[in-house]
Amino acid sequence: MSDTPKTALEAQIEQEKEELDAVPKIPIQQFIGTLKRCHICGQVYNAEDLKPYDTHIHPSLAREACPNCHPQRGTNG
Repeated sequence: MSDTPKTALEAQIEQEKEELDAVPKIPIQQFIGTLKRCHICGQVYNAEDLKPYDTHIHPSLAREACPNCHPQRGTNG
């Protein structure tokens, strides 16, 4: 290799490469099952965790809410 000093960009690239190599390699987890959004807060939950409300409309159009937002969140129903 040459004896020329490294430029600031080369030194930065080398430092970032070392930092990336030091990051633990953790596999990305995939969601399992069907996901839906709560119609009130917008957070994503498993479809099984959401409960319908506005049941006066057709069941396929019923809006669903998470356990935190559902109007009957204090009941077991």
